[in-house]
Amino acid sequence: MKTTAAKLGMTPELYEWAILEAFTKWCGKYAHNNDQLQECLTNQRLFNWFQAEYRKLEKEFEWLTAPFETLKEVDYKMCYKKCTEKIFDIYPKPLIEEIRGYPVQKSIPVSGIKIKFNQLLN
Repeated sequence: MKTTAAKLGMTPELYEWAILEAFTKWCGKYAHNNDQLQECLTNQRLFNWFQAEYRKLEKEFEWLTAPFETLKEVDYKMCYKKCTEKIFDIYPKPLIEEIRGYPVQKSIPVSGIKIKFNQLLN
């Protein structure tokens, strides 16, 4: 069974660079200025979220292409792009708002009673 990188005709290193490039473009879509872009690119929680979501989309690619081991590289690339470009339509609102400097809600009203999140953890 071919790896995703092999199906795309990439070395493992080029494959990793392609994912980092996708992350950079994704951050550029949601950052409003250069400072926010820098914050996004260096935020480990955001990168972890991105990797997890991107991996889900890659699993879809792997599932779709598994029965077709003899497809041409161009066909694999087209399918990969269709699967992974969905990442640009999703984002973790709380993480992005935190980076943008918006106040993050630290409590939620439950039947008129305010419960702070740190109280739930104690």
